[in-house]
Amino acid sequence: MKDKILIIDTTKDNAYIILTVGDVVEKCVLDIKNKVSENLLPVIDNILETQHVSLRDIDAVGVIVGPGSFTGIRVGLVTAKAFSQSLGIKLMSANSFEPFAKMLNNGKLIFKCTNTSSYIGEYVDGVLQKMSVIGNIDLASENNIYQLENEAIKDLESSVINNYEDILVKYFKDIYRDKNFTNYLEIVPCYVQPSQAEVNLAKKDQAN
Repeated sequence: MKDKILIIDTTKDNAYIILTVGDVVEKCVLDIKNKVSENLLPVIDNILETQHVSLRDIDAVGVIVGPGSFTGIRVGLVTAKAFSQSLGIKLMSANSFEPFAKMLNNGKLIFKCTNTSSYIGEYVDGVLQKMSVIGNIDLASENNIYQLENEAIKDLESSVINNYEDILVKYFKDIYRDKNFTNYLEIVPCYVQPSQAEVNLAKKDQAN
């Protein structure tokens, strides 16, 4: 029987929804013009219908937990956790940088998740060492920089990774094979910087 895995990444400038049925891969990328909160479930329905699969047939859901867009993180997590809790679907999770660790080995991955926020992850010997907000780093002095094709920062010299969906598929298939599942009660969002609401509250407290 073919394993069926649904993968959700709504943390970046674009949202990635992927369904694997054995070796068959169905993909959809929602760009920034589409409201993920409104379109995620209809897109999932369409992908499932294309492969003649129902949500109850899904063996596992893989979700990216951040860092990235605060709204996107919440939408993706709530959706994946709801599927797991209500239907008993196995849950897998990863932060935005983990799928690239072995691939980049010693390097730095940068991605843009909103019009105002970008993040960088640093790898040493195939292990993710640090995640940071890109504004805190002088990029002119950095080497071995990589970017995701659809999330690239213009005019930044770097190597381009143009098969992000395939990387996600391989990563979550490996997790599924190793049975490295996550309890929906224990899964948490990955934030690198405070939300705008937290920033505004801090400013208000300082003013008082």
